[in-house]
Amino acid sequence: MAELAATSVATASRALNRSGAASEEVRRRVVGAADSLDFSVDPVARSLRVRRSNAIGVMAPSIPAPVFAEAATIRSLTARRVDGLIMTIADG
Repeated sequence: MAELAATSVATASRALNRSGAASEEVRRRVVGAADSLDFSVDPVARSLRVRRSNAIGVMAPSIPAPVFAEAATIRSLTARRVDGLIMTIADG
């Protein structure tokens, strides 16, 4: 993508993340290149880079119990809003 937009990888990253210095012309080129490549940010890859996952963990003795099921649903909806990764492991 950086080659297509004729920028460095660092500049392309700043333009996509709107962090640091990147002119509007460069930002338009980078976003145009990203669109033409059908690029989208991978939240798991980003979490590895920034060393923060925004994942939410819930441990409960029994999900079928109404109070835990409701809490898990609320947490799940919240996690989706922040691009969280949800993993459910059921026993039995």
